[in-house]
Amino acid sequence: MNPSVISVSKSVLEAIKARLKSFHDLLVDPPKTNVMKTTWGLLDPPVGNTRLNVIRLVCSLLQTNTNNINLELVELNTIGVILDMFFKYIWNNFLHTQVEICIALILASPLESTDDKITNEETIGENLLLTHVFLKCQLVERILDAWDMNEKKQSDGGRRHGYMGHLTRIANCIVHSSEKGPNNMLVQHVVKELPNDIRERWEVFCTGPLNETNKKNTVDLVTARHIHSSSDDEIDFKDTGFSQDSSLQQIQQMTSNFIDQFGFNDEKFADQDDIGNVSFDRVSDINFTLNTNESANIALFEAYC
Repeated sequence: MNPSVISVSKSVLEAIKARLKSFHDLLVDPPKTNVMKTTWGLLDPPVGNTRLNVIRLVCSLLQTNTNNINLELVELNTIGVILDMFFKYIWNNFLHTQVEICIALILASPLESTDDKITNEETIGENLLLTHVFLKCQLVERILDAWDMNEKKQSDGGRRHGYMGHLTRIANCIVHSSEKGPNNMLVQHVVKELPNDIRERWEVFCTGPLNETNKKNTVDLVTARHIHSSSDDEIDFKDTGFSQDSSLQQIQQMTSNFIDQFGFNDEKFADQDDIGNVSFDRVSDINFTLNTNESANIALFEAYC
């Protein structure tokens, strides 16, 4: 990479870092806007474009995985504020998408490389942002509580919360990160550091509701079967009694001469004045009569109907 590009990137990050506190304050105390009336109630205040774009900026900063930026986000508890917004605005999927990306980036970002070689075991406790999300922001507890709240609401006849799809993917991201992610040992470690009751709830949740939801969301197109009514299983149409030999013979006789009778010929490309003289006598010679046993068919119809 061009060294000038790196220097510009670092200078931009340093400039943003100096203003992170101001951006954070916009999330906590957004510009004054009118109360928004929606079909689901009043939003006071609404999310607004300002806060949504601040969260997008945080996503971009997390993607750089810069140590001093991460430390500043931990100090400000910016991720905690973003999570508060995620669960408060349950119908704003633009917001939910950005928060999901933030969490995925934190889980997937390895410890910032340095000149010294660091083993995976030595990184435990060093990735402060990831530890902050689990312990300070209580990500696991909030997922469990939101899931239980949604289940209770639906059991009472209410609607499913709008963030549930994103919440499912965040939970799956945590499970995947603990198994195969670049920070798998650290994720396993912080999960073990959770209170016993929370850790037990999480284990039951992963093997129960989360696993069941994943199965419901998985569509097996190969084994999918056509929907049919129960009455289809009650009638056997294998032996209908129709005499098909004569009908098939008539059709075969017709199709054997089809191209000869209906195919293209030189007359197709004749002048328009000559087309009217084309003879259709051969078409009239085709016998479309089907020899079927009408009385037998009527009796069979009455028997089944």
